[in-house]
Amino acid sequence: MINIEFIKTPEKRRIIKDLDTQYGISELPYLLMRAGKDKIRGFSGHLSKDEIFSLAKLANIELIGLYVLKKEQDWRINFDALPLIKEQINKNIFSIDEQQFQKWIRGHDIEAKAPTGTLIIQYNKDFVGSGKSNGQVIFNYVPKERRIRR
Repeated sequence: MINIEFIKTPEKRRIIKDLDTQYGISELPYLLMRAGKDKIRGFSGHLSKDEIFSLAKLANIELIGLYVLKKEQDWRINFDALPLIKEQINKNIFSIDEQQFQKWIRGHDIEAKAPTGTLIIQYNKDFVGSGKSNGQVIFNYVPKERRIRR
């Protein structure tokens, strides 16, 4: 049986309200579900909740949709979900230069004066991940498999 919990509309509204406050995101056009370690996944296919459960009875469905968000002290957007909602993000963006970018894509933290909390890291016009800032250092949250090894 599928091990997910569909997020009901009132909770989805609260999540979007939080995301709007934190990042400026006002819409998530996905069917949201909680799976695993409080990870929020988004599904944009044409199956309804009932059809997904019916399919789960026939086949072993481990996961469905894309891992989009995780709630920690604040919301953290998954690296792979950033391109899908980049047009909406207009808050908590921290721009980095070429030298910082070279360190960032190799998995290093960045020493920089920045607002505390989770930030979206931007290089030129591209979002290149997210990080957690304590005001002095931005800790790198880029997944290890997405980093450049050298």
